[in-house]
Amino acid sequence: MKLFRKKEEVSLVVKEEPVVVAVPDIKEYLVKEYERVNLLISENENLLIEIEKFKEIQMKYEATLVTLDECSKRLKITENKLSEEKQRVLGVEAKLKHCRDEINTYKIRLQDAALTKEEIKDDIVLEFKSNLVEAINTVKGNLSKSIVAKIINETELHPTEKGGVE
Repeated sequence: MKLFRKKEEVSLVVKEEPVVVAVPDIKEYLVKEYERVNLLISENENLLIEIEKFKEIQMKYEATLVTLDECSKRLKITENKLSEEKQRVLGVEAKLKHCRDEINTYKIRLQDAALTKEEIKDDIVLEFKSNLVEAINTVKGNLSKSIVAKIINETELHPTEKGGVE
């Protein structure tokens, strides 16, 4: 038994028999063939023109793809920059909020200090008045302007400080 043997080539030969055609039919046949060939040639030219149009459309399509790709790259870059700017704005807003809170805290402290200042002033005035009244009440007899002026100058404002209106 042979494992590797050549296959025999089978060929089919078709024998064509000549067709007998009358002369008027040959003329008509040639005219039809001429018209058919001309039709095929014009159709071929139309198809070539369409191929050129499609090649032009293909070039424009490829150029559009390149442009689209570039635009998408630029869009991504712009989106990244926008995202970075948003993050920066959020950071600045956080700092601004912190600064506002700090300002409000200082305003409250200042307001408390102003109230304390007014309270201290009122206390000093009351103490000064009481000291004056006490000093005036200790004087016996008539009060003259000079004695009142002397009492005012000698009245203490604070335990550590002496002074008065001059």
